[in-house]
Amino acid sequence: MFCTIVTTVSAVVPAQGIMIEGQQTTVVATQKYPPEADKLLSMRRSHTLDDDYFQRRELRIVCTQKIALDDFLPQENEIIPRLYLCDLYTATSPKVHERLGITHVLSVVRRPWFHFSESVKHMNVPIDDTSSANLLTYLDAAVAWLHRCLTSDENACVMVHCVWGMSRSASIVVAYLIAKYQMTLDGALAWCRLKRAVVRPNHGFIAQLEIYESQIRARERRKMMAKSRRNRHVLLADGSTEHVEDVLVTA
Repeated sequence: MFCTIVTTVSAVVPAQGIMIEGQQTTVVATQKYPPEADKLLSMRRSHTLDDDYFQRRELRIVCTQKIALDDFLPQENEIIPRLYLCDLYTATSPKVHERLGITHVLSVVRRPWFHFSESVKHMNVPIDDTSSANLLTYLDAAVAWLHRCLTSDENACVMVHCVWGMSRSASIVVAYLIAKYQMTLDGALAWCRLKRAVVRPNHGFIAQLEIYESQIRARERRKMMAKSRRNRHVLLADGSTEHVEDVLVTA
């Protein structure tokens, strides 16, 4: 007997019944839950068959089998105070925005087809979830934008999302922690996974985040060296002083 499971879902809803028609098994969702966003949004991730596609597919299967239903309802995860990481469905839900007081949204999708209210400031990073996507090009701008949002207004709440809140958007948040919280890449990944278990940047993004971490540490070293260069007076043998500029203090 050949059995086909129909798994295309346009909204995350609990299945209340199973209808068997001949040799085809169809999961029937009979209740709309949770509240719909402005539009029905597909929860499918990128269909690009890059070199870690099958690893990702296996991860989704494991999540579906072992993670509680609540983990698949629209939800946000607060990574640090006022900075949330989430999926597309959650990010486009007006009720979620109202509940959290969201003021800024950073989207990480190739072509955003959704719209936010006029009160929400929006930035988009136009990349696909593929290992060859040039994430590194956008990291400085995205991190700077997030930092301005969070520091310019103590009441600002920022949401970062891609489609699943696993790879693209998670990579942006990891970069922010590296740059502004002096975390290592491993430490930032561990922190994000502690807050949101499904965080899993693709291996191409991991490689670029390693480069970004090296760049940030190099910038920090240059800043420290610049601070150590200061004007000073040197005491001479005759008791007078001599003004010396731009002396590198190594002690």
